[in-house]
Parts: sequence; structure tokens; C-alpha cells
Amino acid sequence: RRTTTTVPGFSLEAVGRRLRDARKAAGLTQEEFAEASGFNKSSVIAWESGRNSPPAKMFACLRLVCNISPEWVLCGPGPKPLKDILLRNEIELHAPKRVCETWLSPMD
Repeated sequence: RRTTTTVPGFSLEAVGRRLRDARKAAGLTQEEFAEASGFNKSSVIAWESGRNSPPAKMFACLRLVCNISPEWVLCGPGPKPLKDILLRNEIELHAPKRVCETWLSPMD
């Protein structure tokens, strides 16, 4: 017999809301977040709406692009960690586009 474990605070809708909150707090549009993380805007829209589950790579990108804990986006709990998020004017504007591809590419 198979048992399932539920994680308090976890649902695709809740993950989507927290992802949207993190992106907005970082001062990024959906398009800017998509470009910086190496995904397309339609994927970001689907994640934020709770229609699709984001891939693991996206959670790693959260720390690089929004300076936020992926664990918070996945599970909550507690208040929004806005003080821990880099605001857009603090992000290096000359950083290479597609930040996550640069940092998360396999080593040669």
C-alpha cells in the first residue's frame, strides 16, 4: 500500500504565488526573469499561475537571479523574506544575460 505525505504550504498555486512575489520584489518582469534564468516567458506565466511545476533548475536560478531561498518558494512558511531579496537597482546591470546558464553550465 502506497502512502503519500503532504507538505504544509505546498501546492502549485502557493509555489506560483511565492515565485511571483520573489520576482516582483526583485523588480523583474516575467520576461526579464525568463531571460535571466534561461527559460521562456510562457513557462514563467505557467509556473506563477500554478498550471505547471517549475523544474529543479529554476529553483537554483532563484538564488542567483532574485537572491532568495528556493526553500521559501517551495514550502513557505512565514512572511515574505523581502529584506533578503536584492532589489533590481542593486543587481549588476552589466551582468551577462541568462545568468543561470552561465553559473549552472556543466564544467568542461
